[in-house]
Amino acid sequence: RILTIDRLPYKFLQNADNYFKNSAYQSELYALAFRETLKQVKMGSLARKDASTYLANLIVNPGEDFTKLAFEAAQRRTFKTPLSKRNDIVGDLTGQVQNLKNIKALNPITILSSQYFTFLRTPGNIAGAVAERSPGVNRILRSHREALAAGGARAEIAKAKSVMGWAFLATFGPLGYFGIFTGSDVDVRGRKAYELKKSANKQPKSFRFHNFLSDEIQELTGLTGSKLQLSLNGFEPAIMLAAIAADIGAIINNMQEDWSGWENTHKEFYNFLIRIFLSFGDNLLNTTVLNGAGRLTDLISHMKMSNEPSEVAIREGKKILS
Repeated sequence: RILTIDRLPYKFLQNADNYFKNSAYQSELYALAFRETLKQVKMGSLARKDASTYLANLIVNPGEDFTKLAFEAAQRRTFKTPLSKRNDIVGDLTGQVQNLKNIKALNPITILSSQYFTFLRTPGNIAGAVAERSPGVNRILRSHREALAAGGARAEIAKAKSVMGWAFLATFGPLGYFGIFTGSDVDVRGRKAYELKKSANKQPKSFRFHNFLSDEIQELTGLTGSKLQLSLNGFEPAIMLAAIAADIGAIINNMQEDWSGWENTHKEFYNFLIRIFLSFGDNLLNTTVLNGAGRLTDLISHMKMSNEPSEVAIREGKKILS
């Protein structure tokens, strides 16, 4: 209690989390009440002059169905939806990993799962939020297809998410095509303090542009070299959408460079899809909230490439113990 000042950092986080949950809950309650009021007016069962009173009553005394829907919306907006209720492949996969912690026979590996898969619900929901807004990828999700088929408000919200994804693609796709914004960086993948990033000093999810600073300012600030870099890492889920869109632009550029003619279009398109899904996974592993999964992937890669895998394992073991 002394070291954490009576758990003060946790209390700050908890209060902030509750603030956003309550805001999301209230806003959804207002939206549901407003939608129901307009519906009753249009059906002719409610006079326009009584609409404001009817609306206020729905907000002050919401029914059980309203509170349930508002609570679920608050969970979605704060990325707290239980993985078992996501009803998509993201929830299925992250849920399976989470279930490993509950198997008594696997208790000895709990220390590893707690290191590499710490908080799965939030990153799983962030990944799902990105997938729902990624053109093409969203069509694979059961939840997205079901929302479209349901019609009404659910379908409209699903379409709005898709439009947002296309807006990101239209904005960041060209930036990725021309190399101004980078998503996943195959040549320098990794997180802070990892070897490849340290050697190149190029971070994924960053703007890279010509260094326009004068020699005096460069010397004063240390921002030297031909390029400047502005990293946006950590602004999930928006930056993940931007990164995937930029990767699609970069992939299209690569396809043009490697284009082998119309007779091999099916192969080119197949490779295009494979690269998109690889970039999606790479962006997930380069995301702050999935740092642990990225660490595990790096460990496996380093052990495979190393002549002395035991040295890599010992170094990682020291990190875990510390």
